[in-house]
Amino acid sequence: MIKSKKIHRPPAFELLDQALALFGEQQFAAAIEVIGKGLKLAPRNGALWNLLAACALRLGDAARAEHAWRQALIAEPRNPLFHSNLAMLLAELSRLEEAEALCRRALAIDGRLAIVHFNFGVVLAKAGRAAEAEQTYKRALELEPRHEQAGYNLGVLLAQQRRYAEAEPAYRQALAVDPLRVDARVNLGVVLSNLQRIDEAEACFRGALDRQPDNREAMRNLGGVLMRQNRRDEADRYFSQSGNIRSAVAQVNLALLMKDRGRLGEAEAALNTALAIDADSLSAHISMGELLDEQGRSEEARGWFEKAMAIHPSSALGFGAMAHSLARGGDYEQAEHWFRQAIAKPRDAALSRMVFGAFLLTLGRYEEGFALYEGRYAPERSDPFQRPPDTDTPRWTGQDLSGRSILIWPEQGFGDQIQFCRYAALLKARGAVHVALVTHEPLIELFGSLQAVDEVMSFLQFKHRLKQRRDAYDYWSYVMSLPLHCGTGIDNIPAQLPYLKAPSERLDQWKDQLPPRGLRVGLVWKGSKNHKNDLNRSLPGLAALAPLWSVPGIQFISLQKGQGEDEAAAPPASQPLLDLGSQIRDFADTAAIVQQLDLVICVDTAIAHLAGALATPCWLLLPVNIDWRWQLQRSDSLWYPGALRLFRQSEIGNWSGPLDQVLAALGDWAATAAQRH
Repeated sequence: MIKSKKIHRPPAFELLDQALALFGEQQFAAAIEVIGKGLKLAPRNGALWNLLAACALRLGDAARAEHAWRQALIAEPRNPLFHSNLAMLLAELSRLEEAEALCRRALAIDGRLAIVHFNFGVVLAKAGRAAEAEQTYKRALELEPRHEQAGYNLGVLLAQQRRYAEAEPAYRQALAVDPLRVDARVNLGVVLSNLQRIDEAEACFRGALDRQPDNREAMRNLGGVLMRQNRRDEADRYFSQSGNIRSAVAQVNLALLMKDRGRLGEAEAALNTALAIDADSLSAHISMGELLDEQGRSEEARGWFEKAMAIHPSSALGFGAMAHSLARGGDYEQAEHWFRQAIAKPRDAALSRMVFGAFLLTLGRYEEGFALYEGRYAPERSDPFQRPPDTDTPRWTGQDLSGRSILIWPEQGFGDQIQFCRYAALLKARGAVHVALVTHEPLIELFGSLQAVDEVMSFLQFKHRLKQRRDAYDYWSYVMSLPLHCGTGIDNIPAQLPYLKAPSERLDQWKDQLPPRGLRVGLVWKGSKNHKNDLNRSLPGLAALAPLWSVPGIQFISLQKGQGEDEAAAPPASQPLLDLGSQIRDFADTAAIVQQLDLVICVDTAIAHLAGALATPCWLLLPVNIDWRWQLQRSDSLWYPGALRLFRQSEIGNWSGPLDQVLAALGDWAATAAQRH
C-alpha cells in the first residue's frame, strides 16, 4: 500500500492563511497581529506585506499601507499587482504622477491582467483624462468581461460626458454580473431617463427600492420620472421621503413640486434648505430667482441670477434666467443683450438658445427665432420635448421634396400640433407626393380632415409600419421645425382658415345636444394642471366668469375637461351652464361642438388653436407670461386672422382687467349678433 506524502507548509504560510481568514471576517487589527508574527519568520514574504497593506488601509492608516506595499515590492519587484495596488493608494492621496508611473510599470510586467488595466483606468479618470480612462476600462472588460466594477466605472465615465446610449450597456454589464447592485441600477435609471425611456427608468428606480427601500437617491430620481409623467401625487410622496436627506438636488426637486402645487412658501423654504446644504448650487440659485420672479419680486429675483452668474460664469443658465426676467419685465433690449451672452457660454447653452429663440419669435423676428428655437433638440440637451422616430429615414431640413415622401413627427402639446399641422399643405406645394403624420390618439380622427395629409397614424401604428420597412419615407420632420425649413417669416405665415373640420357624423351626433335657441358660447377656464405655466394661465375657477352671465341672450356651454370639470358638473345656481366637456371623447368631438358655436371664450389651451383652425370666433384670455405665438400687445393673431381676439393681463395674477374687457365686448357682440340672427 502506497502512503500519500504529507505536504509540509512553512509556518509563515500557515500564519498567512490565518490572517486571510481574519481579513475575510473584517477583523483587521487581529489580522495585522498574525501578519506581524509571520513577518518575523519570513521578512521578505511579499504576500504578507500585501495583506498588511490592505488591513492598514481598511483601518485608515494610509502611511502604514504605503510602507507595507513598498516592502512588498522590495520582496517581489516584478509583481504587477503590488505595483497596481500601491498606485491606487497614491491616486487616493492625489499623487497621480507617481500612481501613473506604477501602473505603467505593472502593465510592462504583465499586460494581461484585467485588474491592472482597471486600476490604471481609475488613476486616469482621477487625472481628468477621460478618453484614456475609457479605453483602459474597455481593455479590462475585454480581458475579463465579468469585471463588474470596470463596467460600472465605464458607465459613470460615459454618463458624465452625456453619452447616455453608450453608458447604458456598461451599466447593464455590471448588473449582469451582480443583479443586486443598487448603485448600478440607480445610475442605469438615470441614463434611461435621459434617453427619454421613462417607463424603463421608473422600473430601474423601483427595482433599486425593492432591494434597498431606504435608498434616497432612488427615491429622488423616481420622484423626478413620476413628475415627468405628470403623476404628481406619487412624485410628492417620493420627494417628501427623499427630501429629508442632506441633498441640495432633492431639496430643489421638492421646491419645484411645491411651486407647481402653488405652495410657494414651502417651495422657498426648500430652496433655502438646498442653499444651506450647497451654497454654490446653480439650480437652487436659479430656482429661487424664478420663484421670486413669478411672484412679481423681480429685483430680488435678479439678485439671485447675478449670484448664479458670479458663481458659475461658464454656464449659460444664470445669464439666460436674467434675460428671461428682463423680457418678462418688458426690457427687451437688455434681455437680448443677456440672451446673447448666454448662448455664447460653453455650458448649458442649448436651453438658452431655445428660450432666446422663443423670445425673438415673440418679437416677430421669425428668421433668427425659429433657427434658435431648434436648440430644443440640441444633442447636448438631456430633456428634449420628444424623441425622434426610430427610423433609418433622414431628417428633412429643406431638401427638394419633388416626388418624395415625408413623415411629420409630433412634439409638445395638442395645441402645438393643431397649430402647425397646417404645414402639410406647404409640403405638398413643394412637390411631396406622400405626406404622413403621426399623432396622439385624441387627434387622429380630427387630423383625418387635413386635405394635404395622405396618412394619419398613431404611435403604435407607426411602430408596426417600421417592422415592415424602416425606411418607409424619404424624410421626416418635427412638426414645429416645419416653419423654419419652409422659410416662414412674419409676413408669410400660412393662415388660410379653416384648415380643419369636424367629421360630419360627429356634427350630427352633437347637434341635438346643443341649445336650440340663443347665442351659443363655449367656455374653458382652466388648462391642464400639469402645464408648467398653468398657475398663471388658468383662471381661479368658474366663479371668475360670473359677470358674463349678466349679458342676456347667451347660452353658455362648458368644454372643460379634466381640471375644472367638477365645477362644470355642479355650477352655482346663478351660473346655468350646459356641461358637454365631460362627454367629450377626443378632439373630433370637441371640433364638432366648437364648429357649431357662435363664440368660444377660453384661456390659453389647445381649444384656442382648435377654434382658430376651424375659423370659429374665439376670445383668448392671456396671462402676463405669454407664449411666443401671441406676440406683444396685439389684440389679434397672425396665425388665426379674423378668428382670434386677444385679451391680455397687465398684472400677474390679476384677471379683473381682461375679464372687464371681455364683459364689455360680449355685451356689444351679443347685441350685434342677436340682430344678425
